[in-house]
Amino acid sequence: MELRSSVKALNFTKKMLFDGGERALPYPSRPQKPAPQSEPCRPLERSTPQAEGVSAAALDGMLRALSASEETHMHGCIVIRNGRVICEADFPPYSTKTWHVTHSMSKTLVGTAVGFLVDEGKLSPDERICDIFPEYCTLLTGRRMRSVTIRHLLTMTSGANFREMGALTDANWVKAFFESDAGNEPGSSFDYNSMNSHVLAAVVCKRSGQSLTEYLRPRLFEPLGFGSVAWETSPSGIEIGGWGLYVLLEDMAKLGLLYLNGGMWEGRQLLSAEWVRDAVRPHARNDHGEEYGYQLWPDTRHGLYLFNGMFGQYVICVPQLCMVVAVNAGAEHFFIQSDAYEIICRFLLHALGTSPAIDRRRLEFTLSHLESGSAVPEMTAPGFSQLLRSYVTRQMRKKPLPALPPGLAGRSYTAASNRAGVLPLILSGMNLVLTDKLKSIAFEADGDGTHAALLWHDETQTHRIPLAFDSFARFELDVHGNRFLCASRARFTTDEDDRPVLKLAVYFLESTSVRIIKIFFCEDEHIILKLSETPDALVCMSDLQATNPASLQINMDLFKDLDYLWYRIDLMCNPVVPCRPEERTEA
Repeated sequence: MELRSSVKALNFTKKMLFDGGERALPYPSRPQKPAPQSEPCRPLERSTPQAEGVSAAALDGMLRALSASEETHMHGCIVIRNGRVICEADFPPYSTKTWHVTHSMSKTLVGTAVGFLVDEGKLSPDERICDIFPEYCTLLTGRRMRSVTIRHLLTMTSGANFREMGALTDANWVKAFFESDAGNEPGSSFDYNSMNSHVLAAVVCKRSGQSLTEYLRPRLFEPLGFGSVAWETSPSGIEIGGWGLYVLLEDMAKLGLLYLNGGMWEGRQLLSAEWVRDAVRPHARNDHGEEYGYQLWPDTRHGLYLFNGMFGQYVICVPQLCMVVAVNAGAEHFFIQSDAYEIICRFLLHALGTSPAIDRRRLEFTLSHLESGSAVPEMTAPGFSQLLRSYVTRQMRKKPLPALPPGLAGRSYTAASNRAGVLPLILSGMNLVLTDKLKSIAFEADGDGTHAALLWHDETQTHRIPLAFDSFARFELDVHGNRFLCASRARFTTDEDDRPVLKLAVYFLESTSVRIIKIFFCEDEHIILKLSETPDALVCMSDLQATNPASLQINMDLFKDLDYLWYRIDLMCNPVVPCRPEERTEA
């Protein structure tokens, strides 16, 4: 059965790399990304670091270190002590008032839903999933799969062979999970697999008679005052479970508070204290020594536990400090151990303390100078050169500079054959949407050139991306019915050969991805487009292949030439597209 899944994954990969991805999915493509929503949450009580006994200097040091790290690419940070928010940090263009994808942090909500079912007497952790889904348990179902229980799914010890890439190769994920059998004895070893979480989501749906979201609404979302929530679904209509959840960062922090308070919320015992105690203790360990509970990660070394999603999504709960630290990011890593996690743990060691006035002023300065991917400047008294620069900048802004050089507005360029999609590859894969290839680009601007845009023409759509040179421009991008809230910023620079380059960054504000478009202007009036993304898809694939090859579900040895395979992957991840100028027509 494992061979069946691997062959499907191999065929899908070949279609993506060599056939352009056409008809790669085994089921009809459909809009998957939830449309941007803005229903606010019921806010937690606000306070100050000083009032809650937290050192403003330690908090400032954490934010500055997160900003300075080249790995973290922070989006937002919320710090809570004693149930009150003492710090809410936005890293523009991102905002904690905009919902954000959680990736694997969503697993903790699945585990919480299972806890509600157990508390209500509708489920036992030791029930076998074959008894819950007898329709998928046939004469061909293996002995190991027949012994998989709810607890095995919760603790990632089922050993199931059907993995994350199965989302791209099968339409009925629960059925395929049973058909894949287990690669080792259930309960014997930890094997992180998001399909365990999807089967748990399906269990909640079957036992409750509701969708996972409907089941959680009166038990969790409404009592905690959640704002906008949306969960992507599998082709069979079940919430994905292991990923695909969009929620406000403050609401995920509230879930951390619920666990920190032993399942109690505003005087009501929503989730039993027994379930919380069992959920946050270690039940398994991975090869790196990291511990796992019920769809969350205990860290007994640091005296905490956390909900974790790839690319730097954390809710860190510290019982001894009565503290929760929640962050969203677009970091260059998959797993718990990261720059961001180490920075936060160092902060926790020195979190408590007094806050002199100078430390409070420095923290205020830091909060007002945060920006994703940029270090915070030092707070110093301005010298003459700084005052002069500030004056010149203010004078220049009285008369905005043209966004585009003279003659570029109205120009169009036809793209050579390419694999360049407007969406970053990671975002495309997570939302199961294959973007069309680029056909041409064009520049447009208003009369004085102060409002400009790049027109991206692909095979079926035209996307208008604002070119903002001194600020971020917010807009929506619609890709086959999948609507993305975005911001863009552009700047002109030069390459190592002194050629002019237009660098355009497109931030997907609800997600972890940034699309980078570099346009090189050549002397013969041709241009070259170089596309990349952050987090880097190629780096992520290499990291997964090195540290957790089973997650890719592809036997790389089946490819005869691995160097050529990685070359094709690089072409898909970082396409380079020559473009020739089109003849200009007079109006």
